[in-house]
Amino acid sequence: MIQSYKKRYKTLTHYDTIVIGSGIGGLTAAAFLSKEGQKVLVLERHYTAGGFTHVFKRKGYEWDVGIHYIGEVQRPNSAIRKMFDYISDSKLEWADMG
Repeated sequence: MIQSYKKRYKTLTHYDTIVIGSGIGGLTAAAFLSKEGQKVLVLERHYTAGGFTHVFKRKGYEWDVGIHYIGEVQRPNSAIRKMFDYISDSKLEWADMG
């Protein structure tokens, strides 16, 4: 769950792991730890989680700095495909980019 820094919200009094930064690495680590039953807190100073996986705008221009292509996911036995399947409970659908 993503919560705004502008709102008061409840936090647990104990976490097994605290991840600092919500970039792709931080979110991946948090997802793996959470899937293994740990109580995980992800801290992010930016108002949008995701690090360089989102769009940002400056002076009328827009940059999509997110991931555009992930190789090897078409192979069900590749390591990256297995990681995505584990984190998402195999609910992601992949488009072939040729």
